[in-house]
Amino acid sequence: MPDLQEDFWDNLLDYIDDRKVIPVIGPELVTVREDDGDVPLYRWIAQRLAGDLKLPIAELPEGFDLNDVVSMHQTQRLGQWRGLQPGRKAAGHGERGQDRDPVGCRQPQTAGHAGGAQRPGQ
Repeated sequence: MPDLQEDFWDNLLDYIDDRKVIPVIGPELVTVREDDGDVPLYRWIAQRLAGDLKLPIAELPEGFDLNDVVSMHQTQRLGQWRGLQPGRKAAGHGERGQDRDPVGCRQPQTAGHAGGAQRPGQ
C-alpha cells in the first residue's frame, strides 16, 4: 500500500504544476537569520529602513511593521515641508502653498467644510 502522505505531496505538486492550486506563503514563513534566531522578512526590512531613515524607533509601536515606518517617515517629511513654506500656518490653512501636497496626505473635503461644495440653502 503506497504511503498516503507521499501520495498527498505528489498530487499537490501535480496540481501546482497544472495551475489548479496556487500556493500561498504567509509573511511569517519568509524569514531572515539574525543573531540567534529567525526574524520575519518584513519585520527585518522595517527595522533596517527605520534605522536607515534615522527614525526614533522608540516612538514606533511595539512589533512595528513597514507601514508604521513609512507612516512615521511621511509624517516627519510633511512636517519638515510645512516648516519650509513661508507664510503657511501650522494647521495647513495658510494662504500661500495651500494647494501643494508633497506626499499625498491631503484629506478629502466634505460638504460644509472649507473648500467643499455646499447645497443651496445650507
